[in-house]
Amino acid sequence: MKLGVTIIPDGWRISPMLEASERLLVLRCCQGGFSLLADYVLPDEESRKIEFLCQSGIRILICGAAANDTCVRLNRHGIDVCPFVSGNWEDFLQDYLSTSGQVEKYVMPGCRRQHRLCCGKHRRLNEKED
Repeated sequence: MKLGVTIIPDGWRISPMLEASERLLVLRCCQGGFSLLADYVLPDEESRKIEFLCQSGIRILICGAAANDTCVRLNRHGIDVCPFVSGNWEDFLQDYLSTSGQVEKYVMPGCRRQHRLCCGKHRRLNEKED
């Protein structure tokens, strides 16, 4: 399965806001691990950014804060959004794909309930096929 992570320019932290994110990592997840497929510079304009995400082939997007209308638009194109995540993207993915699925420490302050609902449906991502 392909998933995307929006990151800040330094390359190791998840971007705090989807609509302002500058880079997208596309990864393939399989059997509890992941490999980097691509590292893209995202368009500046929000509508072009959403279009780019929809055409990227990802099924799950991990990001920081995201506007509800952006999430709805991405959902309509078959992308599940896992918002309100912060921290090092590699550390998050390792924990996210682990059997324990302990991701609470990566949740942005004030977002615990929303995040729990989102990530619960993807907890077994590592068991899904490509």
